[in-house]
Amino acid sequence: MSRPAGLFAVIVAMVLSVAALRAEEKTVPVGETMHAAIIADTLGNAEERDRNLAKILLAGIRVGPKTVVGVYSRVARLMKASLPPGTIKDFDFKQLDVVLDDARKGVKRTDTNLKYFVGVFLKNRGDVEKARYYLTRSAQTAQYRWPNQALACRLLREMKAPFVPLGDEKPQADAPAKP
Repeated sequence: MSRPAGLFAVIVAMVLSVAALRAEEKTVPVGETMHAAIIADTLGNAEERDRNLAKILLAGIRVGPKTVVGVYSRVARLMKASLPPGTIKDFDFKQLDVVLDDARKGVKRTDTNLKYFVGVFLKNRGDVEKARYYLTRSAQTAQYRWPNQALACRLLREMKAPFVPLGDEKPQADAPAKP
């Protein structure tokens, strides 16, 4: 291969790499990104948490509010509102329940995961009572195949929280709700 042809091949490879990175930016894996944000939050790394929440918010701009990315983006927005200069009092729990209901009714149910993420986020802010509530809701799910359900159970054990049924709420079946 001649020197110009070799250089051309390197440039093409670089362009393809940049294109792949840009395509990756357009399809943010919101579950993994939310995990990264929550882990960073737990470790006290606000910059990394905020960067990951911003990725989720940006991804949510391009999709409908009831899609998987859309419900993650709505939860990320609620979380961001309660971060400095705001406070946990700025977290809109009524809106969260609307988002969780949309997530439960979605084609790919994500409410179990979102309840876990919210529970950890609230625990990190010192609101142990509400954290326990959302972690328990995640742990009670019939969607036992979701890893976050197991993580919620483990965190509840670490918190020495009693596993108490939530009144009339029954675990939801795995099948999505019919429109």
